[in-house]
Amino acid sequence: MPPDVTAPLRRPALPFLAEYVVVDQPDTMTYVSADQLASWGVNAEEVFVAARANLTGAVLHGVANEPTVVQFMDDGDVYWTSHLLLDGWLARLADQVGGVPVAFAPERGTLIVAADGSPQLSYLFAQVERVYAAAPYAITPVAYVSDEHGHTIPYAAPDGHPMHACARRAEAVLAVTEYARQAATLDHAAELRLVGSTTEGWLTRAVWTRDEPVLLPRADEVQVGDAVRRWAEIEPHLTPAPNVDPPRWHATAWPPG
Repeated sequence: MPPDVTAPLRRPALPFLAEYVVVDQPDTMTYVSADQLASWGVNAEEVFVAARANLTGAVLHGVANEPTVVQFMDDGDVYWTSHLLLDGWLARLADQVGGVPVAFAPERGTLIVAADGSPQLSYLFAQVERVYAAAPYAITPVAYVSDEHGHTIPYAAPDGHPMHACARRAEAVLAVTEYARQAATLDHAAELRLVGSTTEGWLTRAVWTRDEPVLLPRADEVQVGDAVRRWAEIEPHLTPAPNVDPPRWHATAWPPG
């Protein structure tokens, strides 16, 4: 949550990411709080629509003859990373990057767009993770593309895809980071770890160290004492925790009974 407001206006945008609205002035940028809506006489949807309409929707000129990497550096006025919220905007960069656009937004001031299939894509995943880890205003190490409706979605790299390991690690790093941020202010929050598997690549593992109630994050697997169980085995015995974002589940005792 931004530190300068107690209840900022927000809504889910992508996994582990939320959309906020700011008022941008020459010398300051302030987050819009939910309680401002009444004084403005508008609802939340109207505010989000107006905020997106204020993005420039800028496009690149020229055509790339081969896969190209384009980096947008924000001077504080353009909000390049927020352009990913505009339906169809990312897809329109296909000619300029020489292929299906793949976008990275490691921190608030940097947007990188490359072509899917580019030989530099694996390098970009690694570079973006380093920037994300060091940035004071980090956003995400995950790559994004447009779906058939123009909506921005996480880059899909299923088993067998050349970028599967890179994409899977990026998703896991984001989950571990965001759950750790949440755990800092949430009682009984179980730890989420990034672990490597020789057969499955990068996985997330929730740690349930003692036989006592905890709040488990969603994970690929759960360490229960010395044993490791798949999430699908554990989940039927859990209860979703209300009003917790990212979501967690109440875990009381294992084995159940």
